[in-house]
Amino acid sequence: IERHGVECWEAEEALLDPRCRPLSRAVLGGEYRYAVVGRTESGRTLTVVFTRRGKRARVITGRDGSLREVRLYRRNRT
Repeated sequence: IERHGVECWEAEEALLDPRCRPLSRAVLGGEYRYAVVGRTESGRTLTVVFTRRGKRARVITGRDGSLREVRLYRRNRT
């Protein structure tokens, strides 16, 4: 996460954004990984990859959303 200039708390905020949108799901090493695009409270649009561990979500990585991902987030706001 730090390599992409994203703080852990920012990735968590984007993941908890009630308007976050799913991007993809993949299986890696027998574990589902999900990608979503969401926005932090400060307005930064991030793409976050995470996995589920029981009832918890474990963030794998986060980065600034691409132009396509930002457009998807904006277009699908409710």
